[in-house]
Amino acid sequence: MTHILFGAVAMVTCCLQVWPWLRAAHPAVHRVSGRVYVFAGAIPSGLLGIVVGATSPNGLTMQLSSVTLSVLWLIFTVAGWSTARQRRWGDHRRWMIRSFAATMAIPLNRVYAVVLEATVLPAPESDDPLVQEIWLHTLIGNADWPGWVTTLLIAEWWLTEKGVRAKHRARAARRRASATGTSPRTGPTGTPAQKRGTAMSTEIDLNALELTADPDQQNEVFLIAFNSYDGAVFDRLYRDDAISNLSGEPLTGAARKAKITEMLALKPSLKATLRESYTAGDVQLIVVDYEMEVPGPDGVRQELRGTCTDVLRRGADGKWLMAIDRPIPQELSATG
Repeated sequence: MTHILFGAVAMVTCCLQVWPWLRAAHPAVHRVSGRVYVFAGAIPSGLLGIVVGATSPNGLTMQLSSVTLSVLWLIFTVAGWSTARQRRWGDHRRWMIRSFAATMAIPLNRVYAVVLEATVLPAPESDDPLVQEIWLHTLIGNADWPGWVTTLLIAEWWLTEKGVRAKHRARAARRRASATGTSPRTGPTGTPAQKRGTAMSTEIDLNALELTADPDQQNEVFLIAFNSYDGAVFDRLYRDDAISNLSGEPLTGAARKAKITEMLALKPSLKATLRESYTAGDVQLIVVDYEMEVPGPDGVRQELRGTCTDVLRRGADGKWLMAIDRPIPQELSATG
């Protein structure tokens, strides 16, 4: 009974954790519900799940499945909590998506059991207790494994799809620019990206790109704008008085825009991974690891790797804009 109670707490609070609006609009509620999820839901339920699973009367198949799921649930949750403590928000979200998937396996197992009973494993007509027991063990064991395997596969697919989405969009923008001979005003989403639950392809209006309070989305927006090669599009993500160090020297205003436009005209390519983010009211600090390929003076492309620290500010209109960027290259190599 205690295991079920903790599991119910985990399911409710985990749904709150993955709700984007709540995370962006009420970060304090997000933090509190996260602590409740970890310490009053997932961890106690996972620990009890190991005990309940190991002593389950429903056979070895069910025991192995329940113990494996409980151990994975604990690993995902502790990793998510640990990375949040370290303010590694990108890693935190990835681990918590896996933890959410493990949590949602609990109700999905029951759905699979109903489906199996209605299709390939109907209840036996015999009233023999032994026959009934064997059937029940078989039904529960076969429903338990696909429940959590399915949710984890979906989670990994989502993480992979989200991770490459910016790269696909940037490549699509570059292909369109190359085909037309001009810098694109709009670009397809790539492969093409699909809206959740539909097969409808979408297009990105580069002129309508906006930063948000979500660091992961900010990183994606910056990559799309940078890899469009359009200096005007990229510079619109900056405040008028912003200072950019992308060129190696601090520039602002018209000088910043001109240098950004000149740099992007060389068609460099940028990859970036969010490392940390800190938000205090209308100010946000984000740290990313980046890789940039730029053409050298002799035609040989050079690869820069380093860390970039960015400061963003939210204006009176609620929009976030870049105030300061500070890339620090740590390695330079020729790529041929």
